Amino acid sequence: MPESGPAVHLAFRFHVNFYHSYRGDSLDERGIGKDIRIIRGILADLDRLNSEGIPVRGTWDIENYYSLETLMPRHAPDLVEGIARRVREDRDEIEPMSWNNGIVSACTAEEFEELARLAVSNPGRSGLADVFGRWVPILRPQECMYTPSFLSRYPAAGIPAISLYYSAVPFNGFSNFVRPLAFPERYNPLTLESSSLAGSMTLLPCYNHGDVADRGASLRLWLKGLRRRQLRMEEPRDLLLILDADADDEFWAGMKIPVVSRLLPSFDGLARMVRSVADLPFLRFTRPGDYLRDHPPVGRVVLDQDTADGSFDGLSSWAEKWENTELWTVIQRTRRLYDAAVAAGAPTDDPRLAESLRERLLALSTTHFGMASPVMHAGRLEDGFARARRAGELAAAVLAERRGVSAGAKAAPESRFPPPAPAPDSAPASGRSGRAEGRAGDGGRFRVLDPRITWGGRVRAGTVEEVGDETRPDGTAVRTLRGALSLPGRIRDGRWTRIETRLAGDDAVFLSLELEYPETPHRGYDKAKALRLDRTWDHRWAEVLPAEILPLFDADPARPFRVIKRNFFGDVSAYPVDHHLVSGSRRTASFNNHIAHPWVAVSNGSEGLLVAQYEGDRCNFAFCPMRSEVSGGRQRLRLNPFGTYYGPQWKYATAVTGLGRAMAVLMADQLDSYAPSYNGKTSRFSFAVFPFRGPEPPEEIRRRAEAWGEVR
Repeated sequence: MPESGPAVHLAFRFHVNFYHSYRGDSLDERGIGKDIRIIRGILADLDRLNSEGIPVRGTWDIENYYSLETLMPRHAPDLVEGIARRVREDRDEIEPMSWNNGIVSACTAEEFEELARLAVSNPGRSGLADVFGRWVPILRPQECMYTPSFLSRYPAAGIPAISLYYSAVPFNGFSNFVRPLAFPERYNPLTLESSSLAGSMTLLPCYNHGDVADRGASLRLWLKGLRRRQLRMEEPRDLLLILDADADDEFWAGMKIPVVSRLLPSFDGLARMVRSVADLPFLRFTRPGDYLRDHPPVGRVVLDQDTADGSFDGLSSWAEKWENTELWTVIQRTRRLYDAAVAAGAPTDDPRLAESLRERLLALSTTHFGMASPVMHAGRLEDGFARARRAGELAAAVLAERRGVSAGAKAAPESRFPPPAPAPDSAPASGRSGRAEGRAGDGGRFRVLDPRITWGGRVRAGTVEEVGDETRPDGTAVRTLRGALSLPGRIRDGRWTRIETRLAGDDAVFLSLELEYPETPHRGYDKAKALRLDRTWDHRWAEVLPAEILPLFDADPARPFRVIKRNFFGDVSAYPVDHHLVSGSRRTASFNNHIAHPWVAVSNGSEGLLVAQYEGDRCNFAFCPMRSEVSGGRQRLRLNPFGTYYGPQWKYATAVTGLGRAMAVLMADQLDSYAPSYNGKTSRFSFAVFPFRGPEPPEEIRRRAEAWGEVR
């Protein structure tokens, strides 16, 4: 008999995306056959449970193009019809994800608006309104990708709510980036805001099966624990537990672990898990949209980081592999060609430009960037490059036509090593040293280290073999360094060149690097994973540090460093580097929660550094991973442009037993270092470092960085 009064509401959400970075499109378990098998099982379980009188409901968020338009209708139309039937019967609900399962947080304003439109209705008839007739405006973003720009843009697109993981395992959204939530806040809608940008959304915290493991590996125990705390509240209120996992996860089918599955019904498939809790008199099965209709936000949280549920709760999985930079460079060049064609007078409804935009959006799929580690699936990488190059060819043809150039003519190559931006008229006299390693004038202090690789458990530093200095008539100082990179047992040595340029009377340093990384034999890789990725690697590569920046100033841990970032919407926001205050861990091996177009900055409140990438050459949407450490009562940062850090995954203050995190670290496929992707590859990139005084970079420095780095 159901109990009256406040209840614990339970919702199950299934994240559908048939386009994987670990698996191809074959109809067996190495491809989408796994998705088909498990989703058929979910639908059968839901129908069977409903026929037994258990009113369980399902919530589905589904990517449009690759899944609803292409793979599901072609290979498993019964799944589309099964979900649509349950929606028509008012049993299940549909939530938006994104049309292209893309990196929406790194989109431009034009791309965002197009994606929002296509997700609802499109010519391919794969929009949520096209397929299901109705949907609930709660965004469940692909890979928990969020940026504060969403707070004004999604509500304007008709989606006022968002759901992100508040998890205790390294498959997370925001739990380590906000103040610890009070008990009712963890299981109720919240108002989500930014300290930097206008707008707000309603936030629904959600959880995954790692959190079930963390709470005694029993959903029943978790729910009963919620009920006990609910009744102890001064004013008991309803609670909502959203259990969210990929629809192709074996969690829904049953883990099939001998003895363990029989003893733990929560890990023996959806049907047995639901039956194990269905008799709880305080439990109500629900859907997030239903709960949100009559449960207003109970608190307010501020989230300024750019998030993703990859390694280190950020953009590491999607930005730090060598191939991520190579693909993003093509996409960014495609954007410039498209914009140039429009600026030259081409109408945006030109069929070639429309197709160029579509191909670019499809190239932006997260599947082409991650979350596979340590390297990308070979076929998926080829797919991403093919779409990006096609988008560029179409835009280039229109641009050539508008300019009266032969369509077959090659575009002029972009500058390999860009000239520095002009120095400000009021530039102070420089007190800098002769190298980037040293004091960089009165505006701030930093060092740029020579290339290094962490390999085989040790840091292997590059050697300097040649140094050349030049002082030009205008006072510009140029230093060129050349050296070697070597690893034991290598197949081939590596080489590197760094050009440092300083303008007379200016504190900024402009650096251009070319690195041929050494090549080593592929050893120690997971053979089963290698089979899925169709690639092998050398597991001994752990970190790549091509030009690590060390600020020679620190911060008070109680008033930590702040990161200031500018994204592709043109919005500037900032967040505190306060992981040590939230999680209790004094060392954060890596964090990358800052989309950068073209710059990112750090400050301790009184001085800082702005680092800008030159987007006319190799570039990346999150090019500068960072590391934080608190020791001796001070906080210190390290910055690693176009490299990758590695180390222990984060700890979570929200953890109950720690079992979920331990299982994830032991079993998760996505938590390996990305350094092996650099083995034998060549990297070429340019960046500039602008020291400044104060809590944020002055407008003049921002303008200089954007004029230099944001190629138009």
